[in-house]
Amino acid sequence: MASVQAKVEQARMPSRFPSPQPEKVAMHPLSLLSHVVASFVRRCARPAVAAAALIGSFAFAEPRASAQVVFEAPPVPRVEVVPRAPSPAFVWAPGYWGYRPGRGYAWQGGRWQVGRAGYGWAAPRWAAYRGGWHFAPGRWVRR
Repeated sequence: MASVQAKVEQARMPSRFPSPQPEKVAMHPLSLLSHVVASFVRRCARPAVAAAALIGSFAFAEPRASAQVVFEAPPVPRVEVVPRAPSPAFVWAPGYWGYRPGRGYAWQGGRWQVGRAGYGWAAPRWAAYRGGWHFAPGRWVRR
């Protein structure tokens, strides 16, 4: 029993060799500033830069065909076989030649769209414009 009691007393006594505590050292003002800036970058700036990069990628995306003037004439529209309508409420939107910079023209096949009461579908078209060709996308037009 004495040995157990001695161990308890020994545990309560402070050690002769205390565990090392980190010393608090005053930081140089520039070191402190660099620490604060690094902390800010870790917490705020990186996510902000990532968000800005994501948003900025939309600014450099290829412009829509409706905003383009192309200097190469579009090919002749393809003749499409129009499939049966899913229901009488649908309207056929014919295919058209879309243009992508660096890739040229690509055919966009026609499709059925749900009709809108009081409106008709104006098919997309290419029109001559200032020595080039301007694309007008398809749209709903009031009857």
